Amino acid sequence: MQAFCIDVDHWLKTNGNATYDIISATASGGLSNLQLAQVGWLFDHHASDLGSAKKDAAFQLSLWEIFFETELSLNLSNGTFKSNTFENESGTTRNLANEFLGVITADNTYRSSGWEFYVLNPDNPSDNQRLITWHEKDPGNPPSEVSEPGTLLLLSLELGIVYFSTRHRNSAYLSSFA
Repeated sequence: MQAFCIDVDHWLKTNGNATYDIISATASGGLSNLQLAQVGWLFDHHASDLGSAKKDAAFQLSLWEIFFETELSLNLSNGTFKSNTFENESGTTRNLANEFLGVITADNTYRSSGWEFYVLNPDNPSDNQRLITWHEKDPGNPPSEVSEPGTLLLLSLELGIVYFSTRHRNSAYLSSFA
């Protein structure tokens, strides 16, 4: 699963197990309508740019600007949320993020037609970092419901695999004593 950081006040705790409540970004505890519109626009226009360290960092900075800026204009050089770091030899990551943000409007009715978003709220430890994740919609192939017999068949197959893999492991363990 890929995710970006929402929370700048907490570190992502990776030592040990962490649990999260995953909720739709449209649900209570998710994103505001304006944040959802701006995140959707950002993904619709720049998700294909992801894959290099500079573009991924610019995308993360853009998300933080969306989540924490209280001014209507989105720009990392001024306003409530600012960044003067992320410089590198090949150019400024901040400038790339500002290019991403420069054409996003304050229209809170925009909804992405290509992406669905989810918020991961930390459950344990509760002071873990809050995250946003997504999955691409496929308008040509919408998800179909699995009928009850299909669900039972899948469950039976999974239980059978667990049973036989456990049995195989136990017999291998016991034969090592013979």
